Amino acid sequence: MSFGKYPNQFNGKSMAASSKYSDMIPPFESEEFQNTRKYILQVNSRDRNSIKWPNTAEYKYVLKKPYYDILKVELISACVPQSDYTIHEYNNCLYIREFSGTNLLTEYDQDDTSILKVIIPVGKYTPTELASKIQEILNSSTYSLLYQYLVFYNTKTDTISIGAKYTLDANSYEGKFQLFFKGKNRAYNQGEDDSTYLPNSIGPVIGYNKKIYTSIVNT
Repeated sequence: MSFGKYPNQFNGKSMAASSKYSDMIPPFESEEFQNTRKYILQVNSRDRNSIKWPNTAEYKYVLKKPYYDILKVELISACVPQSDYTIHEYNNCLYIREFSGTNLLTEYDQDDTSILKVIIPVGKYTPTELASKIQEILNSSTYSLLYQYLVFYNTKTDTISIGAKYTLDANSYEGKFQLFFKGKNRAYNQGEDDSTYLPNSIGPVIGYNKKIYTSIVNT
């Protein structure tokens, strides 16, 4: 269960197991009430329908079967995200593509060599430190990107914003690029279609939904 909007990640591999396939622990006899049964419900914000409920702090979870004559509901534990951004090998990839004109892609293609997978070093960052590190990597010679990137932490939206520019004949222009976060579609556990993030995407950490973003419009 997640209480914050971002970051939507936990330290290392300490995240609770996904409840996608089983949301109920087998029941056992309750000592508090005679002739009653006690169930423990596990809910994970990662298993919500992120299209209908993009905010991890506000969503509905539909039980797989109804329960009747409920006497008591109690919250017995919760996992709260850390305030720092922990980047590990499973969330350190940023997929980016520079383009000119109106040559936009509407979906991710792993065989398209114009899409670069930028690797962010593993580590523990504050929001501003992570923004600075992403900017440093994008502007390094490692990936031979054409534009000059500006990355900053937006305190109002609690997300990390990315922009780009280039200079031509002493004039400055906005750089055109796309960020890819949306992966394959999947069958949602409530019979609806949903999608996944691209492998090891940094998207949920820095505040991006499962979409394709451009520097001008969102697609």
